[in-house]
Amino acid sequence: MRLKSIVKYYFSDIKNSVIIFYLIIAAIAMLIGCSVTFATESNVEGTIGGGEMATVIFIFIVGLNSFKQNFLFLSVNNIPRTRQFQGFVLSALAVSGIMAAVDTTYASILSEFVNYSSAFMQIYGDWITQTSKPFVIATSFIWSTVLYMAAITGGYLITSLYYRMIKLLKIIVSIGVPVMLSIVLPAVDATLAGGRIGKWLQEVLLVVGGLGNGINPYIAVLSLVVGTAVVAVLSFLLVRKAVVKE
Repeated sequence: MRLKSIVKYYFSDIKNSVIIFYLIIAAIAMLIGCSVTFATESNVEGTIGGGEMATVIFIFIVGLNSFKQNFLFLSVNNIPRTRQFQGFVLSALAVSGIMAAVDTTYASILSEFVNYSSAFMQIYGDWITQTSKPFVIATSFIWSTVLYMAAITGGYLITSLYYRMIKLLKIIVSIGVPVMLSIVLPAVDATLAGGRIGKWLQEVLLVVGGLGNGINPYIAVLSLVVGTAVVAVLSFLLVRKAVVKE
């Protein structure tokens, strides 16, 4: 099977979910339009936005569902692990780009009619006010593309990692990681570190997000590209030696 055929296989598996997702988004947009009309007539003001976060959650779930069934089907058909992974990466990049284009266009159009502010606009508002609109739109598209790519590869890494684990380890990780992050780490930070861990993590996130010394969304783009590359390499190492099992 050629790489092009593998990409089409992955893409066709994702396509229907994307269509359903945007039909739901369109329905929500219509409800928002009705709400805004009512609010305008009632002299109520407000801001709506952040629609990209719904896409991030959706595409992360897509990543979670992109490994096992596809891996079993392609492996039974004697497709090499390397070729399978290449097909996933290319299809994921295509889906991320398409969804980023749709979301960027949607945000640009909607902001002309209602008080809509995308997640990109909310995060990098000060940078946007000093930048031409075409460049802002192009940057928003690039930022959204790499953000979605990071989300889908992150989901793929988790599901491929779980595939390699024994049942007991899956249970330990599923319970232990949330407990560690939500209870143990905050408790240690509050009692032993005096809040320094949380402060350090916040500073790191600001820097990699392009919000440290000056606002620059392209620092966030670079951080996401590097992070995605690391996750992709780890995923490939897991997939390369994965065995077919039910």
